Amino acid sequence: MSCNRNEGRICDGMNFRPGYLLERLYDVSNKRYYTIDLRNHRDKILEAKKLAEQYSKQISEEVNKTKCAILDTGMMTHHPLIKPYLKASENFSQDDDTEDHHGHGTYVTLAFLETCNPSTVELYNIKIGNGYGEVLRSDMIKAISWCAENKMTKANISAGFVDEGCQGNCDVCTAARNASDVSVVVSAGNYGPFKTVCPAKAEFYSANNITSVGAQYSYSGQPGIIAPDHFGFRPV
Repeated sequence: MSCNRNEGRICDGMNFRPGYLLERLYDVSNKRYYTIDLRNHRDKILEAKKLAEQYSKQISEEVNKTKCAILDTGMMTHHPLIKPYLKASENFSQDDDTEDHHGHGTYVTLAFLETCNPSTVELYNIKIGNGYGEVLRSDMIKAISWCAENKMTKANISAGFVDEGCQGNCDVCTAARNASDVSVVVSAGNYGPFKTVCPAKAEFYSANNITSVGAQYSYSGQPGIIAPDHFGFRPV
């Protein structure tokens, strides 16, 4: 697991081998799609949303169409629960296309759709991670800038960079902070409770548009809010 400050990884996705989540979300032999099963987590999801409202003006349920960018490993664009809401795709990763070759981006997208009213959402597939879950700083910065320029309402980032010396002012944190009209929801990381990754760090240095999210496990970085993980799967 690299801690090179220029090379990051998809957070929590590094716990899965590449392709594992894709196999769980689409059974090729039976041509059967699956989605995230949140039925046992509904109370925790609602609690997380209430907490998030304290940190982000745009994280609650939306009334109007919300332009939501998922900055991740891409999406399974043919998935029946994603396709109707997918507005556009952009590739900033080192892969050649916007499809998900890892699985984490699809997993995150389905979890997001399970916790909102999909009919109020315009999804934007912004690929920053390759099939191995690897992300470059420069690619994330370009993707965040794209979100600001294209007036995204929300940007969900499940990736980060270990930067011990950053106090919310590194290039990645600055890019997220400068996207001040975008509600940036970002993973706190998976390097332990005292290693919050960038750009999640920026939240603790007065970046009001950033909400960091962690899990109730020792490998999670220090977050602004706690959300459940380890979801199950159910057929569509």
